[in-house]
Amino acid sequence: MILLVALGDSTWGQDIYVTFEEVRFIANNRVKAIVFVQNFGATRYVGAYYGETGMYPGFEERCEFSLSYTDVSSGRETRRMPTSITVETIFGGSIPMDIPMYELPTTGSSSGQRWEVLFPSVPKDAANVVVWILGADYSLGDTPGASKIKRERIAAEEKDRKERRALAIRLQSEGTSLLKAKQWTGALEKLRGAVELDTSLSGKVKPMIAKASLEIADSLRLNNDLEGAIGAYTEALEADPTQQNTVRLLRAQCFSQLAERGMRDGNYDLAIKYFSAACVDNDSLAAYCNAKLVECRHHKAQELHDSGMVAFHEGDFQCAISSLKSAADQDPTFEPVVVDRVTDCWFQLGEREIQRRNYRAARMNFLQAGQVSSIGVERVDRRFRQLRRSPGVTAAFSLLPGGGQLVNEQPGKAKLHFAAFAVLAGISILELSVADHQYEKYRKATDTKSARELYQKTERAWTACLVGSSAAALVVSFSMWDAYRSAKRFNKYFELP
Repeated sequence: MILLVALGDSTWGQDIYVTFEEVRFIANNRVKAIVFVQNFGATRYVGAYYGETGMYPGFEERCEFSLSYTDVSSGRETRRMPTSITVETIFGGSIPMDIPMYELPTTGSSSGQRWEVLFPSVPKDAANVVVWILGADYSLGDTPGASKIKRERIAAEEKDRKERRALAIRLQSEGTSLLKAKQWTGALEKLRGAVELDTSLSGKVKPMIAKASLEIADSLRLNNDLEGAIGAYTEALEADPTQQNTVRLLRAQCFSQLAERGMRDGNYDLAIKYFSAACVDNDSLAAYCNAKLVECRHHKAQELHDSGMVAFHEGDFQCAISSLKSAADQDPTFEPVVVDRVTDCWFQLGEREIQRRNYRAARMNFLQAGQVSSIGVERVDRRFRQLRRSPGVTAAFSLLPGGGQLVNEQPGKAKLHFAAFAVLAGISILELSVADHQYEKYRKATDTKSARELYQKTERAWTACLVGSSAAALVVSFSMWDAYRSAKRFNKYFELP
C-alpha cells in the first residue's frame, strides 16, 4: 500500500512516499510496522521520539511517529509514541534512528530507506488501532477483545430494547384499559411510561394521553384548581396539536379566571401575567382581557408611583427613580406625573455628590436629569452656570499664593504655594535688611579697604534680595496661572454636551 504524504510547509519543496510493507500485532499485543520511505525532495528533518514508556510530555506536537487507539469501555482516545525506531543499513543490519530529529536525505525514485517501528502494547479491548508515520496512516481495526465487547454491547442493547418495547406495550394496554374505565390519572401515568420507554408508540399513545389530560383538566377546573388545569391542558395540547383551538380556549379561560382572582386580591403582577397569557391563547378573549390589562396596569402603576414617592421622601432616590419609571412603563398616562419627580431625584443625587466633592458623579447625575425632559435640560443648564467658577476671579485670589487653590479646593497645593512664597519673600526681606545695614556701615567707613568689602557685601545682599523677590513674583504668577487653569478644568465638569 503506497501513500503520498503532501507536506504542508511549501518551503521544504518535497514529496515523501511512505509504503507500509508490514503492519501487525506481535507478542503481548504490541504493534510492529515496517515501512519503506522515499524522499523525492530536498533533505528534511523528521521529528523522532521513542522510548520504552511509550509516552513523552508533548511528543504529539513534535513526533511524526505514533499509534492511536480508542478504549471501548470509556470511549477515550489515546496516542502513544514508539518504543523503538531502527533504520536498515545497506549491509543488512539496522541502527537506531537519531532523536529528537532524524535527517532524511534525498533518495530519488530508485532507492529509499526501510524503517522498523515498534509500538508498546495496546489494551485487549482497544478499538480503531491506527499507526501514523510521517502523516500517513494504516488502520489495524479493532483488537479481538474490542470486537467481542462491541458484539456483547450490541446484544445487550438489543435485549434492552426488546424488553423496553415489551414493557411499553404492556403499559399501553393497561393505560387503554384504565382509559376505558375512566380512571384518567392512572391511565395517564401508564401511557406516559409507555411513550418514555418506546417513542415509536407515540402516534398511537399520544391521542390517548391528550384525552386523559383533557378529562383531568376539566375535573381540576371544576374543583377550582386552575393552575393544575392549565398544566393538564398544556400537556393535552402538546400530545395532540390537532385540538389546539378547543384546548387553547379552555386554557385561556383558566388564565382569565386566575387573572381576575389576582385582581380581586390586589396582586396586579399576577393579574397582568395571566391576562397577557389569555390574550395570546385565544383571540375571542383578547378584547376583554386587553381592557382588563389596561385597568390592572393602571392600578400597578399607582402602586409603583406611591412606593416611589415614599422612597423619595425617605431620601432613597435610586429606588424612587426605579419605581417611578416602572410606573410610567406600566401606564403611559403616569409619565407627565413622574417626569418632574424623576428629575428632582437626579438633581438630589447630583447635589449629594457635590457635597461629597465627587464632581464627575455629580455631572453624570445632573445629565441624567437633563435626559428626562426639556424642562430638566433648562434646570441643569441653570445649575451648571451656578456651579462654574470664574477663572479670572479665582486667579485673582492667588495674588496671595495659595488663595486660588483654596477656592479650587486644593488645600495641598495651597499650602505648597504659600509656603514657597513665604520662604522666598522672607529671604528677600532679610537680604534687604542686610543690604541696608551693610550700606549704612559702608557710608561710615573710614578706609578704602573696609569700604570696598562693605560695598561688596551690600551688592551681594541686594542681588540675593533681587533673586528672592523675582522668585517670589514667579511663585505668584505660577499660582495665578495654576488657579486659572484648574478653574477652567473644573468648569468642564459642568458644561452641557
